[in-house]
Amino acid sequence: ISPGSAAAGTLVTVTGSGFGATQGSSYLHFADDGVNWGAPGNRTTFVIDSWSNTKIVLTVPLPSDNHSVVPGSTATVEVHTSSGLVSNQVTISIT
Repeated sequence: ISPGSAAAGTLVTVTGSGFGATQGSSYLHFADDGVNWGAPGNRTTFVIDSWSNTKIVLTVPLPSDNHSVVPGSTATVEVHTSSGLVSNQVTISIT
């Protein structure tokens, strides 16, 4: 994940392989300080700016529904593909 630290509204890139050429029903799960974004059933959503088989660009979640990332915390990110595969979990420091 790059950069290794970011604030709300910052673009972050997750690199790897096997994500799928398009997002389809795949999703990126972002969790920080007990709040989850992006997974099915989560009330909070965020922006996926682009999706490819090897790279996903997202915007660190902005405050929504009274939830926001917490400066000084460590968020986790993982990719869930439509075929049921789950990536390794990576972390990002929230500034």
